[in-house]
Amino acid sequence: MGPSCGAKDVNKSLPQSPPKGPRHPKANRPILQNLRRLRKKPEKPKPDDDEEGGAYGAVVEEEVPRCPNCVQELESEDQVICLNCGFNNRTRTLNRVKRIQHKGFVDYLKWYAYPIFCTIMIIITASLLVLYYVRYRSWAIDNRAEDTVAWLLANQVSQIYIWVAALTVFWKCGKPAVMRFIVNPHPPEEEVFK
Repeated sequence: MGPSCGAKDVNKSLPQSPPKGPRHPKANRPILQNLRRLRKKPEKPKPDDDEEGGAYGAVVEEEVPRCPNCVQELESEDQVICLNCGFNNRTRTLNRVKRIQHKGFVDYLKWYAYPIFCTIMIIITASLLVLYYVRYRSWAIDNRAEDTVAWLLANQVSQIYIWVAALTVFWKCGKPAVMRFIVNPHPPEEEVFK
């Protein structure tokens, strides 16, 4: 008997060795069957009922021009761009379709705000030049002996500074006004990403 504490007997848990003595003649039978099966010639596949289609049922079609990207039929062999996916057959690139955000009144108002400001500055500068030559130059020449401001406005050097300032305003404000009013009248397109 085993120990009284309920532990298993160590000798019973070990695998038992095969019995010694003469073996039965059919003991190695499964190994022999496997060897016989390996020695047999492989069987030929059975012919299908449908000899024309082959094993997968493939059908032979005539040669038609197809898009290399989406495999859709093209209208002709000379067609450059696939109408289905946009693939360019000449450059071998896929043209992307852009989604553009719609521009409304607020976008145009923002786009034209700066050139409108520039145009107002040009008008103010031009009107000050006209006012100077029509009104203040003659006044400055008459009163240059009595008033320092009149002497400065009547001086030839001050007229050069006035013209340089006016031309600077015309150039700095005229260029963006022309660019946004004439050359590029629409706000730039913004692509929408999802």
